[in-house]
Amino acid sequence: KPLLKFRNYTPANEEIKAAAKVHIATPNDLGETLEKHVDRITKEVEETEEAKREEEVDLFNLAPKKPNWDLKRDVEKKLAKLERKTQASIAHLI
Repeated sequence: KPLLKFRNYTPANEEIKAAAKVHIATPNDLGETLEKHVDRITKEVEETEEAKREEEVDLFNLAPKKPNWDLKRDVEKKLAKLERKTQASIAHLI
């Protein structure tokens, strides 16, 4: 006898009902459900974003610069010249 499969119909006839294979699909039979798939993708995205955040955070860039940092930068060249002249003067005196 052929085996009948009714997906959305329950037969009323007893002969057909006996010949029909009754199988109720469960989530385990379906494999990965949409909810599981969405959860898995969400976790992957959260992990990658967390890894990016950890890489991007640099404490030296977060701290504000001192208000006179540009003055020190500009005076540095002049101080180098002055230091050379000072050393030359000390050598001349000795």
